[in-house]
Amino acid sequence: MEVVETLRALCAGGRTVALTIHQPNSLITAKFDDFILLAAGRAVFGGAWADAAPFFAAGGHKLPPATNPTDFFLAVLQDAAAAEALADRQADRAAL
Repeated sequence: MEVVETLRALCAGGRTVALTIHQPNSLITAKFDDFILLAAGRAVFGGAWADAAPFFAAGGHKLPPATNPTDFFLAVLQDAAAAEALADRQADRAAL
């Protein structure tokens, strides 16, 4: 957690930070400003962390109450068809 806090402080100081993290927990992802989620080499979501759950919900994958969002997103993406549909939605969204 200290690493994420240090990276946030660098960002607050005007630096750009890019971080790759494999299966982070929700305490870490809650600290993200922006978030890119990949599946099978495609961007499935890209945007503000706060917009990720509404994006998944609009694609038919509503985050259940009291569920870790990160775990939920990763579980949804285990279904190749769901991952492809979300990646298509993200591509359409990015093209706007």
